[in-house]
Order: sequence, then structure tokens, then C-alpha cells
Amino acid sequence: MSLVSKFKKAYKWSFLKTLFGEFIVQSLRLIIIPIVGVINYGIFATVYIYFGFLDVVMGSGIRDFILSNSITDKDDLKMLNFIALFWSLIFFVVCISLSFLMPLFYESKDISNTLFILSFALPIMGIGLVPEAITVQKVDFKKIFFIELIPVLSFLFIALPLALKGYGLLALISRDFSNRLLSSLSYIYLNGIGFKLPNKVFLKKTKTFFKWISIERIIDYSSNTIDTFFISFLGPGVVGVYNLGKNLITVVFNVVNRPLYNIMLSIFGSLSKSYDNRFKVFDTIFQAVFSINISVAFLAAISSFFIFDWYLTSWDGLNIICIYLSLISIAKWSLWVLRDFLKSINKIYFYPIILGTSLIIFSVLCLIFNPLQVEDFLKIKIISESSYFIISIFLMFTLFKEKIVIRKLFNYFSYLSLLLVSNIFFFILSVSYLSESRLIIPFDNELKLIPFVSYLILILLINMIVSLNFIKNKYQDLKLYLSL
Repeated sequence: MSLVSKFKKAYKWSFLKTLFGEFIVQSLRLIIIPIVGVINYGIFATVYIYFGFLDVVMGSGIRDFILSNSITDKDDLKMLNFIALFWSLIFFVVCISLSFLMPLFYESKDISNTLFILSFALPIMGIGLVPEAITVQKVDFKKIFFIELIPVLSFLFIALPLALKGYGLLALISRDFSNRLLSSLSYIYLNGIGFKLPNKVFLKKTKTFFKWISIERIIDYSSNTIDTFFISFLGPGVVGVYNLGKNLITVVFNVVNRPLYNIMLSIFGSLSKSYDNRFKVFDTIFQAVFSINISVAFLAAISSFFIFDWYLTSWDGLNIICIYLSLISIAKWSLWVLRDFLKSINKIYFYPIILGTSLIIFSVLCLIFNPLQVEDFLKIKIISESSYFIISIFLMFTLFKEKIVIRKLFNYFSYLSLLLVSNIFFFILSVSYLSESRLIIPFDNELKLIPFVSYLILILLINMIVSLNFIKNKYQDLKLYLSL
């Protein structure tokens, strides 16, 4: 099978995986959120700051090491599996210990109890890391797609019944625990592998990569959750609203980016013999992803401005949070391409430095200004994310200046300018229209939704027309580079 055919097949199943694993599951979550309640949702969001951190660090770059280096030797995989098990047991003990410390920082005992329960999933998750990476390496996204249906089943048969009976927090815990347990066991069943004690040569080989990827993971996760961490001290109710908005915007960008994100490291690994082709693929994908994310961000902002004035109205400020996060997320959800490319050329150490700078800027500004409102945190986040984007672009021009063609760059920026201007115009027009509509014609029945829905469709069509030819050309370029 040619690399182009392999890419198309992998993308198809990766898209279906994302559609069911992210969009449909998160859409179903919207059904139980009003039942679960803002306090329970806030408690779970607070717990996830700490559990999610341990989950991210636990992998120690094992998945990325296998994919970016195309590791297929069984002995190497067994040694990596031993390392994964060892780390998972350490983090299991750390997580349990941390659960007993939670009452020192938070009044709610439910936070401590929830973290304690989730910690028992870590050992199984650890021994599922290598089998999962092997499945992705084989670009076997058909099987991954069916594994991603597990969250849908756990929602329908576990979370929803518990929530309807009034066990809101237990519904969230059971859903997450069963998802992680069953997914890991499924990967172990598909590509289970034994254990082998790592030798000194292998440990030396992995040490540098693991060190930088672990630092990158820690900083990446911290930069994604530092805002939630600070806001969590404002109370479960506040962090519940903020985290819902953050999750909803993440879902929107996930649906667009994840199908490529899931397979890109494998594609870069397949092109390891040709740096030129790898760079051309990176350049093509980055331009396409960045352009699409701009349109997605403005459409999400316009939609959320209306939707959460009509739905979940008791979740105060949800629409404003979604507007901010939609526009802030453009840079973050475009620069994952740069990160994967740096991994594939063993220059990942640049990425933690960029993220770390952004993280320090956010933390320092929070400590200086001591914001007490969510909107103040969001304004600080705009500054930190802007610095992250500017430094990343500067790095790209510095590292790849010999590869950049000025004429092509000028054409891209001309297109980008047109895209930005059109989206900003639509956003301003939409906000004006919706603000006027709320004053004169409240959305109190379904017929009055028709003008707004029609308007959204019009915006979507215009964006598609503006972007379609550009994306088509980029796809043709991508097919050419993959076939070389």
C-alpha cells in the first residue's frame, strides 16, 4: 500500500474515531450536564487538574518514542512496556498519597474521595500505553474507531442512568473510570506484549528523548490547565462553568484537528529518510490547519454568543467564556503540527522552552494582578497565548529559513489576511445583529431562531468558498510529497 493510500485510509478512520470519540460523546455530555449540576461538575474538574497531570506525565513519552522512531523490535517494545508498568505503579502511589492531601487545600471531601477512586485506573492505563502505540503505528484506525465507541456505551449504560437517579458526581467518576479501564484492556487484547528489564544501552538511548518529552508534556499540560488551577480556588461553581466552556471549545477544535493529529507523527516517521519531504508535508499541513482553525474559531465564537443565552442560562457567563476561548485557541490548535515535526527531527527541546515562557508569563501576571473574576483571567490568557504564538513563529523562521520560499509565503499571508478580515467582519456583524435581536425580538420560540440559523449557514458557506480552493491545492501538494 502506498503512503498516500495509507494516509487516506488512516485519515478516514481517524475522522470517524474523532467524530464518535469527541463530538458525539461531548454532545451527549450536554444532556446530563444540567442533571449533574454545576457544583458536581466543578468538583470533577478540580480533581482532573491533578489526575490529568499524573496521566500525562506517566507515559513519559513512550507513545511518541515508538511512533517517531518507528520502533518495531519486540525486545525494545517489551523493555518500554516494563518502563510503562514501573512508572504507572509509582504514579498510582503518588495519586493515592495526593488524595489524602487534598483536604488541606479544598473544603470539599468529595475532591479527595474522587481522586482516590480514579487512582486505581493508573496501573491498567500504564500497561496499555505500548499496545496503544503499536496499534497507532500500524495505522489501524479501524480498530481504534471501535475502541473509541466505548465512551458512548459507558455514557448510555453507566453515566446517564446514575445521573437520572441523582448520583451526579458518581456518574462522572464511573464514566471516566470505565472509559480508561476498558480502552486500555482493548489495546492490550489487540497488541498485548510482555515485559523485559531494560538494559543500560536501551536506557541511555531513551534517556534524552524521555527527558525532553516529559518536560514538554509537563509544561504542555500545565499551560493547558494553569488557568483552571487558579480559577479552582474561586469555588466549584465558578470552575464548573469555566471548565464546561473550555471543554466545549476543545471539542470543536478536536473535531477539526484530531483526525490529522492522531496520524501525523506516524506520517512524519514514515518520511524519516527524506528531510525535504518531511518539511514540505509539515509546511503544507501547517498552512491548511491554521487557515481552517481561524474560520472554526470565529464560527464557534458567533455560535456560543447566541446558544448559551438560550441554553444553560443558569451557568452564568458561559457564552462570554466560550467567545474568549474560541479566539484564544487559534494559536494553540495550529501549533501542534510544529510540535510533532520537531519531535520527528529530534529538536523537541525547543518546544518546552516556548511553552514554559508562555506559562511563566501567565503565572506571573496572575500573581501580580490577583484577578478575582473569570474575565480577568481570560484577558491574561490572551497575553500569554499571544506570546506563545509569536515566539513559535519566530522559531519557525529561524530554524527553517533556508526552506522558506518568500513568494509562497507572501501568497499565503495574502490569503490569510483576506480570511481574517472576512471573519472579523462577520463576527462584528453577528454580535451587532444578535444584541439587537435580544433587545427587540427575544428568542422565545423556535420560529424566531430561523433568521439566526440561516445567518450562521450563510457565514459557513462563505468561509467554505473562501477556503475550498486553498485547501484543495494544499491537498494536491500533500499527495505529491507523500508519493515522492
